[in-house]
Amino acid sequence: MLNASRARRHLALRAVAGSLLAPLALTACQVSTGEDGDAAGDYPSKTINIVLGNAPGASTDINTRAAAPCLEEELGQTVVVMNKEGASGAVANREIMNSKPDGYTLGLNPATYLTLSPQLDDLGYSVSDFTPIAEGWGSSQILVARADGPFDTAEELLKAIEANPGKHSASVPGPTSPKGFACDLLETEYGLETKVVPLEGESDQHRALLAKDVDFNAVEAAKEVRAFLEDGRFIALAAIGPDRVNWLPDVPTLAELGYPNATVPDNRWGLYGPKGLPDDVVSTLEDAMETCMADPEVIKKIGEDFVNKEFHGHEEFATFLEGAEADFAEALSSRE
Repeated sequence: MLNASRARRHLALRAVAGSLLAPLALTACQVSTGEDGDAAGDYPSKTINIVLGNAPGASTDINTRAAAPCLEEELGQTVVVMNKEGASGAVANREIMNSKPDGYTLGLNPATYLTLSPQLDDLGYSVSDFTPIAEGWGSSQILVARADGPFDTAEELLKAIEANPGKHSASVPGPTSPKGFACDLLETEYGLETKVVPLEGESDQHRALLAKDVDFNAVEAAKEVRAFLEDGRFIALAAIGPDRVNWLPDVPTLAELGYPNATVPDNRWGLYGPKGLPDDVVSTLEDAMETCMADPEVIKKIGEDFVNKEFHGHEEFATFLEGAEADFAEALSSRE
């Protein structure tokens, strides 16, 4: 079972986060000039690339592009958003990991691309191969179905899956996504076998559900799916995370429905770079993120229900990543 908060362990992980960030001090002393001969204190002095593991039009892409103009203003340099989708973020993360640790190649992706995907598949990296900078926004994860479909409640859906193993299909955004992991947990822990259909992103998921190619979706409870819920095309059945979604207070969690071992942590999006970013670079980027995540125009575009009410910088983000990685590792080990 995945516990949403393990207070004692997460306090201990602050020490781990310190060790994760410790190499930054050494790097700041060792690296005195950038690739183009610029002094480290002049950062940034050229274009910054933010590499995303999602296709254009996905919530990650939309929200990053909403924040990019503010980051450009704060940093005084062009910020280019690049889409390198594939393998649940692995294509993007390998590019980030292998880039020079100078602050000009960064990622702003779901935390699960670092904490879960590398444990489900051998992607060649883990949390320790990156430098956390700051959190941006977050969302819960939910099961949704068509409003004109056969299921009006999660109970109806789950009973139908139990009665007809393997008959009903669910779309997930990639084979190693937390949503796919939740479907896997429903099967391994409770015998609820579904036909899981990995798609490239949320837009493809929405299209598949509307076309009746799948019976339900496991998606982020983000701004994009909210539009489908509000216009009556989709209905929300259950929250996959430990708590009810703040803007869907009447939708029960899987735990409340009797499936606590299928719960997965809510997701967070954060800015990060390759291992070894200098302290001054981290500080500059962290300050820019703090300003932009409080900017009314950015909040309006992303949605006030999704931007963190309290800003979390590099230390808090590092602690969260380490804790989430440990939580997923525990859940995976329990299935062996």
